[in-house]
Amino acid sequence: MTRTSYRVVIKVHGEHGETGNAMRFATAKEARAYGWDLFGRWTSVESWRIKATQDPPNYRWDQANGTIAALPETPSPIPDQEAS
Repeated sequence: MTRTSYRVVIKVHGEHGETGNAMRFATAKEARAYGWDLFGRWTSVESWRIKATQDPPNYRWDQANGTIAALPETPSPIPDQEAS
């Protein structure tokens, strides 16, 4: 099963295309809150949107404090070892 995460992508005035960062949130609601936060801090933002990804979530949004926090890294699964 593939897990969906959500990211924020921004269109900046005068730039071609959208830009974003490596932050991935577990819910669209968290990503939206982070997007509004970015929109309020960046200048020259024409638009922004939430985009679903197949990347694992790596950040969470703390609504009460209006802050983000990195999630602990999940170790990669160890591939099964075949007997020789």
